[in-house]
Parts: sequence; structure tokens; C-alpha cells
Amino acid sequence: MNHEEIKQALDAATPGPWEYSTGDYETPCTVHAGDPDDGSFSYVAHELTETDAHLIAKAPTWLRNLLEDRDFWKNLYEQERELSSGQKEYLRKENERLTKERDEALRLHRSAMHTIENADSHVVALREELEQIKKERDAYYENAKYTEAAFHEVTRLRSQLAEKDKVLEWYAEQGNWQRRNGVPSNTMIDEGSRALHILAKFHKEEETK
Repeated sequence: MNHEEIKQALDAATPGPWEYSTGDYETPCTVHAGDPDDGSFSYVAHELTETDAHLIAKAPTWLRNLLEDRDFWKNLYEQERELSSGQKEYLRKENERLTKERDEALRLHRSAMHTIENADSHVVALREELEQIKKERDAYYENAKYTEAAFHEVTRLRSQLAEKDKVLEWYAEQGNWQRRNGVPSNTMIDEGSRALHILAKFHKEEETK
């Protein structure tokens, strides 16, 4: 259907409004336009049945209404199509945005997994290092025990040597134990009993260890 052709035909037709007059058996119906009082009256069609006259008189109005409805729906369709095109563009951009966000999320996930794997390896290394430190600590404590025992032993030996040094120093003074011209010195002659007593004490300590 050529809508432009219909519009042109309506514009070129006799100006309306169109009306029809009812006739009788001898006078058929006519369709006329204009007003007889102002001289614009003219016949559009005559010798018609009432049904045909009604159709012809209403045809311009009906056609214009149909064309207006058609233009309305056409404009609405164009608007919807523009909106649809805009929605498609929006959806395209939204899809691009979501794709970028997904790719970034995947990148962050891979990075996080790599970090977790590295952290796990570091944890394993730290655990091994901790076990080694514990072993070294235990060895240190064990050595410390021996060191403490050795320290006490050294202290004890130093004490013994000091006592023995005193014995040697005492006997180094001959006047403490020798006779002079058959006369005892001014100190008591022990004939080594002092040294034997001190050394016997050390001998007993050795036996009790």
C-alpha cells in the first residue's frame, strides 16, 4: 500500500467535510461537500445507495484517521528501534565492562593462588628452620649442662689445687717440720701428717664421685 499516494489523493480531493443525503425510491442518495449557504457546496457523487453514500462520505475521514494511526505506530516503532539500538549499545558496553572485570578477577585469583603457594612454601621452610632451631637449642642446653658441670669441676679442682698449694707452701718452710741441730723448731713437727690429712680428704672426694 502506497501511503503517500493515499495522502496525495486526499489532499487533491474536494475539500470536506463530506456528507451524504438520504433519498427515496425515486431520488437516490448523493454525497456533497461544503455548505450551500456560503456557495462552497458541490456534489461529490450521486445516484448512490445509502450504504455506498455512507461509505464514500466517511472515506476521507476514515482514511486520514488510518494514516494518522499508521504514522503514530510507525513513529513509535522507530522510537522503539532507536531505544533497542541504544539498549544494544548499552548491553555491548556492559558486556565489555563485565568481561574486563571477569578477566581482572581471574588475574587476581591467579595472583592470590600464586601468593598462597609461595606462602605455603615459606611456611614449610619456616617450619624446617624452626625444627633446626629447636635442635640447636636442645643441643645448646645439653652442652650448657656439661659446661655447668665442667665449671663446677674446674672450681672444685681449683679449690683442691689451692689446698695443695698451701701444703707445698707449708713444707717449703723447712722450719715448719725439720729439726735444727737435734732441737725441734719453734713449730710442731708433724712428719708429713698435715699433708697426708689434706691429700686423704681429696682422695675420699674422688672415690665418692
